[in-house]
Formats: sequence, structure tokens, C-alpha cells
Amino acid sequence: PEGRGIYHNDNKTFLTWVNEEDQLRIISMQKGGDIGCVFSRLAKAVNELSDKLGFQYSPNLGYLSSCPTNLGTGMRASVHIKIPHASQHADFTKICDEYHIQPRGIHGEHSQSSGGVYDISNKRRLGLSEVQCVQDMYNGVKKLIDLEQSLEGADSCSGELTYPNFKEETKSALSRHLTKEVFDQLKDVKTSRGVTLKEIINSGVVNQDSSIGVYVGDEESYSAFGALINPVIEEYHKPHKVTDSHPADFDPSHLTAPNPDPDAKYIISTRIRVARNVKGYGLTPTLRKDERLEVEKKVVGVLECLTDDLKGTYYPLSGMDDATAQQLIDDHFLFKKGDRFLDAAGINQEWPEGRGIYHNDNKTFLTWVNEEDQLRIISMQKGG
Repeated sequence: PEGRGIYHNDNKTFLTWVNEEDQLRIISMQKGGDIGCVFSRLAKAVNELSDKLGFQYSPNLGYLSSCPTNLGTGMRASVHIKIPHASQHADFTKICDEYHIQPRGIHGEHSQSSGGVYDISNKRRLGLSEVQCVQDMYNGVKKLIDLEQSLEGADSCSGELTYPNFKEETKSALSRHLTKEVFDQLKDVKTSRGVTLKEIINSGVVNQDSSIGVYVGDEESYSAFGALINPVIEEYHKPHKVTDSHPADFDPSHLTAPNPDPDAKYIISTRIRVARNVKGYGLTPTLRKDERLEVEKKVVGVLECLTDDLKGTYYPLSGMDDATAQQLIDDHFLFKKGDRFLDAAGINQEWPEGRGIYHNDNKTFLTWVNEEDQLRIISMQKGG
């Protein structure tokens, strides 16, 4: 560490790293959103240091750095901001691109957001001034706050549910089958569990680039909201009709499937999975915290009693250490928090509590607990 160190002021709002990646990393920061104050403090410090030290500068490349990505202003202006609604909206990426801002988790590049909190920073550094860099970040953050506030308003509205305003480019099954007549028929319907039309359509309304846009809250919803759900089912699963019977057969002796590639020249691996949900509980979008934990306890209790080639170990996501997580990533077993479509459906609630992964010792049998469904049961192995 020779020749390296850290300087900070008494208020801990001004910081300088000496001889890290660059000879100086000069930082101004504080709680809250007074971006102008933070920039003014930085400008005062940088100007004084520049007068006394002199910095390497090129008329074409700006301030020089060992890393070419830092050329120009060498500036990264950022805020940590909580935008759980805006970050899941279909326009989020578009806004970030339009305003030249970069979203990432608060623990550095490539990290995941937690609780809807993001680090938002300027993307451009070269060919524009320091003021313009900060202005990029400010304008983008202001736009995201406006979007968040509008979505919060929609969530908190206690008035009557209104017919969604689908954009012209929206092509989802929801937009095709939720006619005004169907909406009026279902808008006041509620299952015995309390599931409403709003919960079923919310993901498709918030994310209008959805392909389906419907998530079902409980078993009863399939009949209570059949006027919407049935056409979606029949369109996706055609030619099956909801009045047709569905056969079930899990007897391997009925399958005629000898290995079509015994020399292993073509088939690399085989994987078969099913989704299942436990009787007596809501489906994942409306599963309460206590129910999710109860489902986990019941499922794990059964899994841990499996024997022979199904015998294995359960790994809860809550409290998982880095080494275990990395091993599960390396094995391609670890599932992550759901995307914005699942989030808007309510599937990410209380993440990662009540969720986990079971696999057998041979790593050929795997069960995800409380992901998009309560169980994803998977069998896999190399070859055909």
C-alpha cells in the first residue's frame, strides 16, 4: 500500500483517494438530493487542487487517465435512488438511453438492485463539460422520479378501477381479450381469497410490451375471471378448449423413448421440468409471507425424506453465503429475483424469503421452491 491513502473532510462529505487507479479520485457526496450543493463542493476542491498541482490534459481527449473509459471529464455523477415502480416500467430502459444515464445496483457494476434501489449515473464523459455530465444525470433522475410518482399515484388510488389505456403498439394477449365489455363484467369481481381483476392484469398494464400480460392469483380466479382468462388460454394452447378434458400420465413405462443418440454425437443434454402448486394455497402472485414460509416448510419436509438417487440437500436463498451461491451459479442451478413482469405481478414480494433450491447428490434432480410457481421440479442429465 506504499504511497497510497485517503483524505476526507471533518463532515465526511469530501473525499480524495490518492494513488488508486488514478493518482487522484476526488469525491463529493452527501445524503439527499441537493445535487447542486454536491457539485459546488467538488468544483471548489478540484479548482484549488488544479491551481496548485496542475493536471494532465489534452485539448482533444480532456483529462488523461490510465483507463481510456475515464477520459474527458473523468466524472461519474450518481445518486442512490429508490424507484421500485419506475424501474419495472416498460419505459425505464428507454428513459435511461434517452438521458444518457446508467442504472446499476448500489454495490457496483454488474450488481443487482435490492428493494428497487438503484445507482443512477451519467454515461457520457468525453466531448462534454463537467456541468453537462451532471446535467445529464440530473435530467434523467428527474424524469425517473416523475415516472415513479405517477405510478405511485396509480397504486395508491382508492377510486374505482378504470379501463386500461393500451398503447397502439401493445400486442399482448391482455390487450386483445380485455375488451371494455369484459372489463365492465369483471371489474368488481373478487374471489373468496380477495383476488381482484387489478391484481390479475397489473403486470400487463404496467408492462405493455408483455406477450401475455395476465397472472392468476388463485385457483378460484380461473372460473371467476374466466371471461378474460379462458380466451387467453385457448389462444395460447390452441386447439385445446377449456371445456376439453386434460389427461394426466406420469408412468414412465408408457413412454416409448429409447436413446436416439447412443453414441452421444448429437444430443448434449436432456432436461424435463414441470411446474406445480400446492393445494389449499393461493398462487404465487397473492401468496402471503406466512403462506410462502409454510409452503417452503412442507415442500422441504418432503424433499428431505427422498431416498436413493433423489437424496440431496436444500439450500435456502435467505442467508445463503457467497461460496454456496457461486457453486449453484456454476452448476446453473441458482434462480434470481424475477424480472419486471413478475415483479408487477407480485411474485417478488419479500424476496428472497421462503425460497430455495434442492438438488440431489448427483445433480440430476432439482427443485426450485417458490420461484414463479411454488415448485419447479426438474430432471436432467448429459446425453440423450
